[in-house]
Amino acid sequence: MSEQPYDKTLADNPLYAGLKPVTYGEDCPRVDVPDLKDGEPHWLVRPKTIRLLWIGFIAILALTVVAQLFIEVHDYFGVDGWFAFYAIFGFVSCLGMVIFAKLLGLFLKRPDTYYDDL
Repeated sequence: MSEQPYDKTLADNPLYAGLKPVTYGEDCPRVDVPDLKDGEPHWLVRPKTIRLLWIGFIAILALTVVAQLFIEVHDYFGVDGWFAFYAIFGFVSCLGMVIFAKLLGLFLKRPDTYYDDL
């Protein structure tokens, strides 16, 4: 965050008597977070664990799609009886939400110095 220049007119105002400008974060010293065990990071942030979690989640998602081969699906609208319809529908819905959020961000975006200009 950029430093705002000190406004001399505020110093003359009795409401602001005794206040001085401060640098962002000077009152909040940074604290190093120690590793939890023997210099190793937490098990959820280790690259090996993250890879195993991805493999596990992909396997579970693949099994739910393959399970449709053995289960009779009762479709209500015709299209929802297609193979892997709900997996595809979920993916397309998520993709649509991400694209919508990106487009909405173009309209709601503010410059980096938005709060500095106030």
